[in-house]
Amino acid sequence: MINLFKGTFLRSVTEIKRYFLNWMSSMISMFIIYFLIIFGFKTFGGPSMGNTVQAAALGYFTWLLMLTTMGDLSWTIMNEINRGMIEQEFLSPYGPLAVFIFYELSNLLMTFPILFFMMIVMFSFAGISITLPVSFYIIMLLAMLQSMGMGFILGGITLMYKRTNALLQLMQFAVIGFLFISAHGWKAIFVPIAPHFALMKDILAGKSLDGVYFMYTILGTILWLLIGFTVFRFFERKVRISGNLSLY
Repeated sequence: MINLFKGTFLRSVTEIKRYFLNWMSSMISMFIIYFLIIFGFKTFGGPSMGNTVQAAALGYFTWLLMLTTMGDLSWTIMNEINRGMIEQEFLSPYGPLAVFIFYELSNLLMTFPILFFMMIVMFSFAGISITLPVSFYIIMLLAMLQSMGMGFILGGITLMYKRTNALLQLMQFAVIGFLFISAHGWKAIFVPIAPHFALMKDILAGKSLDGVYFMYTILGTILWLLIGFTVFRFFERKVRISGNLSLY
């Protein structure tokens, strides 16, 4: 397992180095969209829009956080099928689920510091203090883990149906919808994204962390990870039985 993790991590590093221009261009485009949004608020909103600017900054960052991890596996699988490498993951003695879990964890380790830097720049531009408690970053990590679980659901669908570009685009709007859902009490276990966003928003507002709601958020993160792994295994078996793994 250690060698598997080492191999997937080195692969993540190599892919970023190999396709650095494409990776950097995507980062720059995200920054440009963000600055245009905040610039619009500051220019046309007036001095009374301070809280709105901060809410927009957190909302955009959370949306970016979820999309970065949620769609990663599906794009990886589509690329692996195109390059004719998907069979190698299925021939691994650890199985494709373990390979892709470690691959996504490797990407998470690579992505978290980058997103942290982006958050500092974005929050500073929006006038949000970056002196945040540790709980904020724990919730941020939990949000990425939950979106990874949702990504395995999409990854399983991609294994079966190959082309899911349009579905991934629809999920971008679905994530925005989740941010506006109010999940109180035990409902936070089943509603994705919304509890994490609510907790981060409370922390930015200077409120104390709700311990019970935080526990519901942790349980929700674990639940969506388990659902994601289960759905992926279901489609993995279905693809094996049907024999259409590499059919594009």
